[in-house]
Amino acid sequence: MYKEKWIDMRKFFIALILTFSVVNSAFTQGYISEYKSISASFGVSNYHATVLDNRANNSSFLSYTALMGYHIPLSALFNFNQQLGFGTLQNADTTEVFWTKANQFSYALGLTMNVPKFFARGYNKAIIPFALVNYQFNYFDKTSISRPKNLSTQFNVGGGVSWQINDNLGVYTQLVLGQRLGADFKTSINTQIGLQALIYK
Repeated sequence: MYKEKWIDMRKFFIALILTFSVVNSAFTQGYISEYKSISASFGVSNYHATVLDNRANNSSFLSYTALMGYHIPLSALFNFNQQLGFGTLQNADTTEVFWTKANQFSYALGLTMNVPKFFARGYNKAIIPFALVNYQFNYFDKTSISRPKNLSTQFNVGGGVSWQINDNLGVYTQLVLGQRLGADFKTSINTQIGLQALIYK
């Protein structure tokens, strides 16, 4: 079921990218990140990767999230970002079965940095590596023995690559290490793939 949803999502993104590429292929007015923009993305969280040390978590389930973002340029290097998310947490802890399907609502705010422009301000390629850091608030509709509160926070750090297709649209992917804070001290590897569109110049 989830595999089919993922395939459908990939087809949607590919079709949208091709459409905008045909309509406007010129890259002339600067980066989307230099203006106010919005984004839509699909995220996957993994709490049981072999590189992590989450106790009592042998689950093989992944968690999925749909996200919407709003991005404001602070300078040629930095952007301030806000992101709302809704999804399902399916792999928190194998010792607490009822907790494996909790609905998750999230709000994150933080910064992204245009890495090439940190070294060369004249960089103007369509491929843009970036670094990011943000602080995230999570609300779950179910609690657990290990985490008795519905609200939790986490610190995220990572990076990614964006590809500016034209003056108005870009596609990006990112990989983030998330560390929950508090009693539910769990680590996750989070990936996103999405579209970013310019809304104001």
